[in-house]
Amino acid sequence: MPRTRRLLREEITYSAAKGREVNILHRLGYYDKETSFFNQLNDNRDWIKSVVAHHLGLGARSVHLCRVAEVGDWFHGSFNVCVLVTIEDKTWKRKK
Repeated sequence: MPRTRRLLREEITYSAAKGREVNILHRLGYYDKETSFFNQLNDNRDWIKSVVAHHLGLGARSVHLCRVAEVGDWFHGSFNVCVLVTIEDKTWKRKK
């Protein structure tokens, strides 16, 4: 069985790669870079909560109300990521 390598959205073998007109060698690094970036964001969940609380005017004491979604629930493309954060307080209303 041919050895497969991981790309962002698929796995590829050498025989499939040599038929493509794109630089597969360059793309082979994307998966590891994406994983590293997501791990870095995930390791900074407390900082993300603090930033969200600040921008929503919740105050430092309300950081515990912010919930950062799990990595698998984040929306992302090749060059961007949307980290979902919810506020778990039914009485909170955003200031206008």
